Amino acid sequence: MCANPLPASPRGRLRWALSEALVVAGIFLFWVGVAALLVVAMSLLTATIELLQIRQLRLLHAFLDRTDFVWAAVLPLSLATTTLYVLVRTGTVLVEQYQRGAD
Repeated sequence: MCANPLPASPRGRLRWALSEALVVAGIFLFWVGVAALLVVAMSLLTATIELLQIRQLRLLHAFLDRTDFVWAAVLPLSLATTTLYVLVRTGTVLVEQYQRGAD
């Protein structure tokens, strides 16, 4: 027998909705953190190349110096991950509701 994923009381449903909203916010913050780490790593590599004046890595330096594409990827990645989470979560809630109704 499956437990009901949606509480019966309005207060319980609000608490459930807020917990799901926190998961979605956590997904966005995860991707922001990944992007921040990438930008820091790219900046450190750029600074190292400049400090050591390695001429053979000019192309890599030009690539690493542009961090705007990392931030441009945060929103699509977080949107795709959130959409996948919502679809899977909705599916599990529907299946649990169906199984509960069948019992």
